[in-house]
Amino acid sequence: MTVESRAKLLGHAIHPMLIVFPLCLLSKIAVFDILYLALSLAALVVGLFIGWLGGELVEWLGFGVDSGAHLDAPISFSPKRMVDDTAETRQNQREAA
Repeated sequence: MTVESRAKLLGHAIHPMLIVFPLCLLSKIAVFDILYLALSLAALVVGLFIGWLGGELVEWLGFGVDSGAHLDAPISFSPKRMVDDTAETRQNQREAA
């Protein structure tokens, strides 16, 4: 004895077609969770690397902050020091005075 389905689409029972969707979506949850974790970890590694690289470039290129700098001081990306304490500068200052 076969039970004929009342809900049909183009002559085929709908229930066997709809049962597959939750099962497929359940398997996709695991795939996308793993993908999310992998991409989050990759983003964290890239962020840490860029932060480290920025600090290293500041150190290697010799950028610094003037000892008299304050919050309203202009930004300078010049590798020269803001306060030049070399003997030549002191000599030039004495000659100018």
